[in-house]
Amino acid sequence: MVDVLVAQTGLPELTTAKDSFEAQAARDGLVEASGALKTIAVSLTKIANDIRWMGSGPLTGLGELHLPDLQPGSSIMPGKVNPTQVEAITMVCARVFGNQQTIINNQDMIVQNQNTIISYLKMLSSDGK
Repeated sequence: MVDVLVAQTGLPELTTAKDSFEAQAARDGLVEASGALKTIAVSLTKIANDIRWMGSGPLTGLGELHLPDLQPGSSIMPGKVNPTQVEAITMVCARVFGNQQTIINNQDMIVQNQNTIISYLKMLSSDGK
């Protein structure tokens, strides 16, 4: 698998883990990378929302920015411009937030499963006496 990834990405520094058991058990790298992406997503969401608010208008809203007419609004609201790029950015950020939550829930499930197994083993050992 590593050879395929190296061939596809062109990153020769990709290697297998020195201790595969630790690599499978610990999710530190994944959590760190996901946290960094979430930090970027929070900043991008703020910027996108600011652009949306500053570009709202022309008759009402702030109207401080002129957004390009890449996708016109509707026939009942002449002059309206849909901020499609801003919406796309916020959708990507929402996906990053969801992925982060999935990683957190996965870690919680792993801990719960470990606790359940430990409790079960304790129960078995106490019944056997």
